[in-house]
Formats: sequence, C-alpha cells, structure tokens
Amino acid sequence: MNRCPPAGPLEDAARGGFALVAVLVIVCVLALLVGRLSVSTMTELELARSRARAVELRAALESGVALARCMLAVDRDEGPPGDSAEDAWARGPMQVRIGDVDVIMNIRDENSKVSVPHVLAATRPADAREFGRALRLFVRESARAFGAEEDEVRRWLVSRQHMLDLPERLAGGPLFDVEGAGSGAVLPVGRYLTVWTDGGLNVNTAPREAMEYLWGRGNERLVRAVIERREEKPFARPEEVFALPGAGQTLRRPGSMRVLTESRVFEIEIVAQSGPARLCERVIVTRREPDVPVLFRQLVPHVSFRGEPRRVGIAAFTGGEDEGA
Repeated sequence: MNRCPPAGPLEDAARGGFALVAVLVIVCVLALLVGRLSVSTMTELELARSRARAVELRAALESGVALARCMLAVDRDEGPPGDSAEDAWARGPMQVRIGDVDVIMNIRDENSKVSVPHVLAATRPADAREFGRALRLFVRESARAFGAEEDEVRRWLVSRQHMLDLPERLAGGPLFDVEGAGSGAVLPVGRYLTVWTDGGLNVNTAPREAMEYLWGRGNERLVRAVIERREEKPFARPEEVFALPGAGQTLRRPGSMRVLTESRVFEIEIVAQSGPARLCERVIVTRREPDVPVLFRQLVPHVSFRGEPRRVGIAAFTGGEDEGA
C-alpha cells in the first residue's frame, strides 16, 4: 500500500501562511464593518444633535418673539401716553438668556418711517407709464433726502415689491434692473422707509429726515419745534402737535401722513444662537390689538444690529428691572 509521505517543513509553513492570510482578511473585513458602523453611528448622533439644536433654537426664537410682544403690550397698557426714545423697547438691541440659548432682539418702530404705499397712493396715476414716472421721482427724491444711492433705494423696493402692488410691467422693467436686487441685504435706507404702515407717522420717534421729506422744504422750523418739544416731553396726543405754530396747514396737506404719538406697527429682528448654530427671523407685529398679533414673519439668513446689545433679564419684558445678570 502506498502511503503519502509526511509533510515537510515547507508545506507546513505554506499552510500556516494561508491560514494567517485568511485570518488577516477576516480581521480587515471586520475592522471595515466596525469602522463603517462607527461612522454611521456618529453621523446619526450628529444628525440627532443637529435636530435637537434646531428645535431648541426654534423654541428660543418663539420665546423671544413672545417676550418682545409682551414688552410692547406692557408699554401700551401701563406706560405714560406717547412713545419716546426712552421706552424700554426703543433703547436698542437686547440680549437675554433663554435656557442654553442666547437670544438677541431689536424692536424697530415702523411708524417712525415714511410709508411708501401711502406716498405712492397719494400720487398714483391710473396709467402705468405715469406711475413709472412717479416711482422714479420717488426713488430720486428719497435717495437725496436720506443720503442714499438711487440703486440702494431700488434694491430696497425690489426686496419688498410683493408688498407694494406694483404693475407687473414695472416690477420687471429697467427701473428695477439693479445688481444684487434679490440679495435680501439689509440696506441703511430701511431706517427711513417702510411698506408695513398705512400712512401714520409717529412724531415722537420719527427721524428728522423723515419729517423733512414728508413736510417738504421750507418747514425746517416746524421740524425743529417738534424735535425740541419731544426731547423736553413726548407728545401725548396729536392735538398737541397741531398746536405748534405753522403745523395745522402743513400736517393736513395731502400726502403728509397722519400724525401719531403712539406707534402701531413694529418690526422685531431676532437671533437665537447656541455655539456656532444660529437662527434669524424678522417679525412684523401690530400694537392695535390687545394681544399684539403677528402680521408677518420670515426666517432670514442674516440679521445685523447697530451697537452692542444690552443684557437684560426676563423681568425686563414684563415691566421689571431692565438689567439682567
């Protein structure tokens, strides 16, 4: 009977090498599977954290808007008659801590600005061509009055044209063919112009440029009288404004806007931030109704504030101490 010869040292080494290679392959495959599982788990965890952070930011944003609305309601119901630059809501950006989120907000008085719909309605012809001329005149005059470039005014109008009810032919025409028209950038001319009010101007908060624009040249004395009087004591009622020398005829002129001493419409610019994550929104509210309802809100990519925000506590929004910890 033939027998297989016993394996030699080389054959034993070959078998051992094959086994080692097989083990290494299995280890590599297992390592790849574990690595992929680890990456997948970390990705899922990061997505879960991102979702939780987004929910937290959204909740903080909602809370901030509610606090701003509360501040406006308290000022209306418990504050002295007539708005002023010393009111809590009018002192510039505020920063409050809500949970683990820093919320920065700024309340802007829309009734301190020139109402573009009101000005255009006062001179709006039926013919689209004539309306285009009126609109070009508005761009030129407002740019000069507020120290802006005409393209800046056009960009501002383009970003809000859905609120202006412009003729479609004009909205797409050369008047609005400006670079960066759809960028949504915050333009300085927005300090003087608004599309949200129906023609009421708060003489306690309106800038000098807005009053001079609306009341026309030759009324600088009336503008100075209004500013001097409101710095001494805010106007409590419109009748006090009409009592100023030369006010009656000027303020009753068509297109001059109604005189207000307490604003009705406000814009809340608000940012919720936690570490590198942030959420920004613009909200329009009205103080006419008891609960200060929201008229419009929109998430925006960026909000910029003028000046360093002051830290306040929650009590500042309900009529308590202004300074926070």
